[in-house]
Amino acid sequence: MANLAAHFSLLATDLATSFTCLLHTHYRSTPQALNARCAKSFLKFVESQSLSAWFGMFKTTTRVRAVIPGAAFWIADRDFATRLRLYCFALQPLHCSSFGKLQFMYVLLFDIDGTLLNSGGAGQAAMEAAFRREFGKDGPVSGISTAGRTDYAIGRDLFAFYGLEWSDSSWRQFQQAYLELLPEHLSGREGLVLPGVLHLLEMLSLRDDVAVGLLTGNFHQGAVTKLRHFALDHHFAFGGYGDHHASRDDVARVALAQSMAMHPGIPVERTWVIGDTPADVQCARAIGAKAFAVATGMYPAETLAACQPDLLRASLAAPEEWLPQLLPAIA
Repeated sequence: MANLAAHFSLLATDLATSFTCLLHTHYRSTPQALNARCAKSFLKFVESQSLSAWFGMFKTTTRVRAVIPGAAFWIADRDFATRLRLYCFALQPLHCSSFGKLQFMYVLLFDIDGTLLNSGGAGQAAMEAAFRREFGKDGPVSGISTAGRTDYAIGRDLFAFYGLEWSDSSWRQFQQAYLELLPEHLSGREGLVLPGVLHLLEMLSLRDDVAVGLLTGNFHQGAVTKLRHFALDHHFAFGGYGDHHASRDDVARVALAQSMAMHPGIPVERTWVIGDTPADVQCARAIGAKAFAVATGMYPAETLAACQPDLLRASLAAPEEWLPQLLPAIA
């Protein structure tokens, strides 16, 4: 990054030359330069294209064949690809017509149950069925809250509720049984994708300036199973999950670390946590992110409003109405 910064003042006047030198700086052992024809073609390409989409390819791909008129080269280094994006962002003060369209990315971290979908109680039913099948424990469960909590915390409470001794082996036994039984319970219940979710995710999938991830209390594989059942899994590339933490704040820290690893350079202030419980608002505050609360779960809007989220909606419906509030610089 230091080498990159050193080039800014010297190279910013000529975009094609800057691009050439940047490649040369990174590939010192095998320098690659654009000849005059390629530079001219590249400048023409810059003037005619929105480069946000072009450079956006580097966002999630580790090896990209980038082609411009007159030149082709391989970028096989995720770190370099990221620095290349940051370099382009740094040129924005020059008011280049093409780079003026580039914007810093935002990160959206979604809760699952009560926010994206309603499983019809499949998760809790599968947990109780796992205890019944593996440990012979049956009967209604009471006194254990689930909304906004992690599967790890809920599972530990269920062990105590049934009077079972917790151990690594018994935990693995329960977890495996739960994950085996979950698809059956999802299929046997009338769950649904919540209002606005499909439209929102489709809108976000068309953009290259938003990273979409998960911040959920579900076990990782349980989250995948639920999302796949409702055909939503392909929208999420990373996240934090409830396999190892009782506190949702800790899950949020994992999700943020994953986000920063995949998309370095995005300020945490551009991260939104989207969920339906006070715990979602709290964990957003714990990592310095913004909180978007939706009253599609167990908690009414009045309760969520008392938590003072940055944005509160009855649901995720009509995203074109509220998305500019979430992403004001790029919506």
